[in-house]
Amino acid sequence: MGKQHRKVVKRKRALRRIKRQKDALNAKAK
Repeated sequence: MGKQHRKVVKRKRALRRIKRQKDALNAKAK
């Protein structure tokens, strides 16, 4: 169970980082 939880946390962190990068790109484009 611990391993599975860590995997989920990693995925959530990655998604958040990607979202932040996309927001930054959109801000630069504007």
